[in-house]
Amino acid sequence: MIVGFVGKAGSGKSTAAERLEGFGADIISLDELGHDSLDEKKEQIVDSFGKSILTCGKVDRKKLSKKVFQDSKLLLRLNEILHPVIRRKALKALEGCHSKLCIIDGALIHEIGLADYCDKVIWFECTNEASVERLMKRGMSRSLAESILHSQSHLDSMKVMVSAEVSTSGSIDETFDKVREILFEWGVVV
Repeated sequence: MIVGFVGKAGSGKSTAAERLEGFGADIISLDELGHDSLDEKKEQIVDSFGKSILTCGKVDRKKLSKKVFQDSKLLLRLNEILHPVIRRKALKALEGCHSKLCIIDGALIHEIGLADYCDKVIWFECTNEASVERLMKRGMSRSLAESILHSQSHLDSMKVMVSAEVSTSGSIDETFDKVREILFEWGVVV
């Protein structure tokens, strides 16, 4: 079974995916694929955003993030560059999934065109303030975390396209138990 985990940044979807990996699930992280794609598309990214986003000749994710999450047109341009590559890499990774559960973990599953490949999709619901706090614990500034969440505000409209919703307002263990219950209802025991 292929299950998409969607929700805004800091909602807990990746944490749940990591836990499931410990139970034998294959995980396809769209964030990781996006990071890996930066080198592949470096020339196009530099042409679009300038050399100021480079550090030691490599695309600096922090510099690029600061730039694109303050300007929706720049974010759209970055998505135009990276989404086709992420989609291609995700589909290739799906071909290599042979466990009973494969998770596609990413906020933009629908936008990248991967929802159609999922048997089910789970939305991870979290308040913006809780997400900001979680992102800040990972070393992100409050302003960048808020900018990212603002850029993802359209994702709320995606809730109508999911199979189930999990509130992540409780502990990590409570969230994971809820995810396992949903998967069990779908015939996947982890």
